[in-house]
Amino acid sequence: MATPETLMGREERLGPAAPLWLERVLLALVVIGVVLAGPTVHNALGTGWGWGIVAYVSLALGLLGVSESIGRWLQRRLKAD
Repeated sequence: MATPETLMGREERLGPAAPLWLERVLLALVVIGVVLAGPTVHNALGTGWGWGIVAYVSLALGLLGVSESIGRWLQRRLKAD
């Protein structure tokens, strides 16, 4: 079943959706990763409070980007099957 065209003029088709629990597991892993790896990144960057903010924010954004990439890869993989 085709959906309406997008703003870029592409025609996209709906495929099987990835299980929602999978995305929740990835998000939980991101939170756990930030909590566990945050102090290590903070110590590697410096000891000031500003570096702590930079460490936790950049680590959280980086891990969130990785989990989003994994989620999109899984959806693409499930769609191809």
